[in-house]
Amino acid sequence: GKLKNTMVALQKGDIEFERVNKGVLSFKRTFGDESIGVMINMNYAEKIEKIKKETEKYGDVKIVVATKYMDIDQTRKIVEAGINELGENRTDMFLEKYEALKDLDIKWHFFGVVQSRKVKDVVNKIDCLHSLDKLSLAMELDKKLEAPLDCFVQVNISEEVNKQGIPAN
Repeated sequence: GKLKNTMVALQKGDIEFERVNKGVLSFKRTFGDESIGVMINMNYAEKIEKIKKETEKYGDVKIVVATKYMDIDQTRKIVEAGINELGENRTDMFLEKYEALKDLDIKWHFFGVVQSRKVKDVVNKIDCLHSLDKLSLAMELDKKLEAPLDCFVQVNISEEVNKQGIPAN
């Protein structure tokens, strides 16, 4: 179908790694209080430069900024500071930012659960879905997609019933 470059995300401890084809490794790290304090006092451009410098040692790293708690003006400043890959996890906030920031070159990532009734609202506006967690969603996406979509497949490796994702077995 139209799902392309499907990826698998695994989580363990304080670091979430997403191994992407072509050797790209994406991660989120929980910083200690000291690191957070230093970063709060910096402007967006300084923060982004610090993050880029820190990730250079890992090679080809794609930086995606989750804008969950940022308003439209803050989100615009992130793009103006040099990051054009942004992610949201709520459909309503994504759609609001998508419309308000259409004038910018943004690659949109969606991290949240996509309900079947909301697929039509986001599917052809995002560049990557990080939360493909069931076959029925893949089939619904395939019906609505106008072009191929990069996806991360969520795998429930712990097999806990309260966790989302396709069973590992």
